[in-house]
Amino acid sequence: MADLDYWGYAEQIKKILEEDEDAAPAIQTVTIMDDGPRATELMPWVGVYYNDWEDIGGPIAAGRVQRFGVTYELWTYCFSMEAIREAARATQQINRLVKIALMRHPTLDGQVEALRVVGGAFDVARTDAAFVMGGSLRVRLSALART
Repeated sequence: MADLDYWGYAEQIKKILEEDEDAAPAIQTVTIMDDGPRATELMPWVGVYYNDWEDIGGPIAAGRVQRFGVTYELWTYCFSMEAIREAARATQQINRLVKIALMRHPTLDGQVEALRVVGGAFDVARTDAAFVMGGSLRVRLSALART
């Protein structure tokens, strides 16, 4: 089996978001594989979730090295006391900052060959206190692994 550092990639994504000059001031909380935001005090919240992996190329270096695609979902949740539209606008803005931060580090600082944003999804909720909007960015990594 290939030796992919799934947790290490997620930690590097978290570190990039926490240290980015534009994204860090706008994000209240960044977690890895967490259940999600439990309170509006933690928002804007970004969660990094491992999604899947696949072999994206044949063996390299006589079967000792292999190329894999690894996918993460980065979920952002924001809230508004007034309207879902405001929560949606905030979520969109945070996701834009997250995408820019990741594009500044296209190899996760040398941990992978490449990083691309390949899609996303939406989620809406209403709590007793606020409107909550979630949006994700699906991030695809291309990584080499030793077998």
